[in-house]
Amino acid sequence: MVLYILGFVYIFISFVFRKKYNPFWGWLIVFIVMAFQSNVPGDYVSYLTDFIKIAADSHHLDSLQTEKGWNYINYIFSKVANFKVMIFCISLVEYLALASFTKRYALRGFAFVSALIFYFSTNMMLFQMKGIRQGLAVELSLMALMFIDLKGVMRGGFYSILLLILSYFIHSSSAIFFPFVFIAILMKKYDWSMFKSSSQNFIFPSVITSIYVLLYIFKVVAIDFIQPLLLGISLGGREGYFGEMEFVDYNILITVCGAIFTFAVAYVMQVQNGFLKFLSLLTLIALFMEMFFYGMGNLFRLTLYVGIVSLVTLPNVSSYLCMKNHKIAAWIFSCLVIAYFWRGFITQSIYHSYNGFDNYICLLYTSPSPRDA
Repeated sequence: MVLYILGFVYIFISFVFRKKYNPFWGWLIVFIVMAFQSNVPGDYVSYLTDFIKIAADSHHLDSLQTEKGWNYINYIFSKVANFKVMIFCISLVEYLALASFTKRYALRGFAFVSALIFYFSTNMMLFQMKGIRQGLAVELSLMALMFIDLKGVMRGGFYSILLLILSYFIHSSSAIFFPFVFIAILMKKYDWSMFKSSSQNFIFPSVITSIYVLLYIFKVVAIDFIQPLLLGISLGGREGYFGEMEFVDYNILITVCGAIFTFAVAYVMQVQNGFLKFLSLLTLIALFMEMFFYGMGNLFRLTLYVGIVSLVTLPNVSSYLCMKNHKIAAWIFSCLVIAYFWRGFITQSIYHSYNGFDNYICLLYTSPSPRDA
C-alpha cells in the first residue's frame, strides 16, 4: 500500500517542480526505494543465499551457475562489506546511469515523466528490484550506448565494449544488446549520416503502425506453433530457458496504446537527428518486441535492454507536441504513457506483497547477512 501512496506523492511532486526539474533530484525516490529494499519477492532471496555461500567459502565462485562477473562482485563485497551495501552500490550505479541518461536526452517540460515511467513499470523498477543481476546489466548496457555518443568512436567505443563485456559477465542475456551498440559505433563513425531529419508525413508512421498491428494478429494466430520451437532453446548455459513460457494475450486496450505509441514515435522520429533519432528507432523495436514477446516468460525479459531507452523517447513525444502548441494533446499522451506502464503495477498480484514496504522506508531489515553480526 505504501508503494501506491508514494507513487501518487511522486506524481504530485514531479508535476509541481516540472519546470525546474533536475533528473538527479527527480530520480532520488527511485534510488531510495531500490537502495533500501529487503526481501523483495523474486530472485532477491536466492541472490542473498549465493552471497552467503561465497562469503563462507570462495570455492563457490566456480560452483554457482550465475555468471563469473556477478560471483566476483559478490566475493568483493563479502570481504569489505555486506549484502545490503552491495545492493546500495548497485542501486547507486543504476541511479546515476538513469539520471544521466534523462538529463542528457530528455527534453525539458516532460522530462519528469521518465522517472515516473520507471517507477510504475513492473518491467523496470520493480523487476530490477527482484532481478538485481539483470537490472545492473541493463543499466551497464545503457551506459555503453551513451558513451558512444558522449566520447566519440575511438574512446567511446573502447569504454562501450568494456561495459558490454562487464554486463555480459553479470548477466549473459545482455548479449542481445550488443548488435545495437555496434551499429551505434558504426553510425557514429559516419556522423549519423543515415539518421538525419527528414520531411514529416503520415505515411511512414502509418506503415510502421500497420506492421505492428499485422504482427500482433500473426502472433495471436501462430502462437501455438511458435511456442514449441522456443521450449528447446538454451540461453546462458541454461537448458529450457523458455520452459516457463506461458502465452498471455494483450488486452485490446493495451494493444491500442502500443499502436498509438508506435505511430507517435515514428512521426516525431522523422524530424529528429543523430543519436535521438537512433533512440527512437530502438524504441520502435522495443514496442514491437514487447508486443510480440509479451507472455513468453524469459523471452520477454530480453526486451528490457532495448525498452529502457523509452524513458526519454516517449516523454520527448509530449515535449514535441507541446512545442507545436498542442499542450492538451501533450498532457493526454503523457497520462496515457504513465497509465500504460502502470497497468502491471495495479494488476500484477506479486505486488500485493509490497504492502510491507515500510521495511524500505524505515530502513528496517530482517534478512540475514553473513556480516550482520
